[in-house]
Amino acid sequence: MGPQKVVIPFGPEEIQEIERIVVDRDSVKALEFMEKVVRARIAASLDKGHCRPAFELGGKLPENLAPPLLGGAGEAGPPPEEGGKR
Repeated sequence: MGPQKVVIPFGPEEIQEIERIVVDRDSVKALEFMEKVVRARIAASLDKGHCRPAFELGGKLPENLAPPLLGGAGEAGPPPEEGGKR
């Protein structure tokens, strides 16, 4: 897979910090911000454990997707315990 695009949201305090870094032309603080905030968010965004839209799966369905979730016969989930209601 090639390079991916990532969207990184910033809160009001972070936007203010970015503005402060730019106005002060503070390269040390800029690098600290990149290492502490931006790098962590990029890593979290690229983590494969998160839910992703079907179009990002490249035409393949995850192996753990049960057939009942795709409209197959039967109910999804484990059977009810004996004597229990569902």
